[in-house]
Amino acid sequence: MHLKLAGARRIWAPPATHCAFTDLVRSQGGWLCAFREATDHHSADGSIRVLHSPDAVDWTPAALLSLPEEDLRDPKLVALPEGRVALICGSVQSTPEGKRVRTLLFEAWASAVPRHREIGEPGLWLWRLTFGPSGLALGLSYRPHQFVCLHATRDLESFETLAPQLLAEGRPSEHGMAFLDDGRAVCLLRRDPGTGLVGVAKPPYRDWSWKDLGARIGGPCLVRAPGNRLIAGVRLHDGEVRTALCELDLDRGCLEERLALPSGEDTSYPGMVLEEDRLTVSYYSSHEGPTAIYLANVCLSS
Repeated sequence: MHLKLAGARRIWAPPATHCAFTDLVRSQGGWLCAFREATDHHSADGSIRVLHSPDAVDWTPAALLSLPEEDLRDPKLVALPEGRVALICGSVQSTPEGKRVRTLLFEAWASAVPRHREIGEPGLWLWRLTFGPSGLALGLSYRPHQFVCLHATRDLESFETLAPQLLAEGRPSEHGMAFLDDGRAVCLLRRDPGTGLVGVAKPPYRDWSWKDLGARIGGPCLVRAPGNRLIAGVRLHDGEVRTALCELDLDRGCLEERLALPSGEDTSYPGMVLEEDRLTVSYYSSHEGPTAIYLANVCLSS
């Protein structure tokens, strides 16, 4: 697979604000890009910004989500089969007992008073939900520095825990998920400070086989291209830190870098939308100064 950069540009860069941790989706109403705005990478004052575009060229603010005394992080846009888009994010709140972690779901997030509710189990961070061809969505939640759990849902109302402790070795956390033509699920899993893993499971997705990628990754995102080929968007740490697009080889259990996006230093967390031979990627980077949100257009060929 050959990936060629057709262009990349900043789409959001307010002064004196740290913008990071993006996601991207195309819906019936156009394009949506979500990310966190805060004082810095680790500050406790995060809000979620959502941008809208009819054409992935001109972007305008659509929502700014915040809650008193809660740090909102890592928004993920969930495109449901019926066409509507929901948003999930992590919330970290400082309490006298320590950090409180939970997952929030925003549904009417574009309204004047966005509605939200807590989903999943308290203390677990549901990092992403990905719908497969059968209408079932899978997602991993994680308890920071401990383990990941596997959950399934069809409607974002009821959740089934398929594996209460899917994996615990190596401090697993963030993940990307994709489904192959035969219904198998593929999971790209970050571990810190160790190397990432790739897991594969057949329906009903309770038994997984894992391979060590032999590379440290961050902010994983995964999409399936024609022919069951998999494109991973990750941060790579081998030498100069960068946001890169890689082909994931399931047989060998490795990532093969195909394209380094214009990026550096504080960078990663891509969102990806694949349409035929065109891949659109949102990500953040600080290679041109303070962190900003970028959009890249990438052409695919065999």
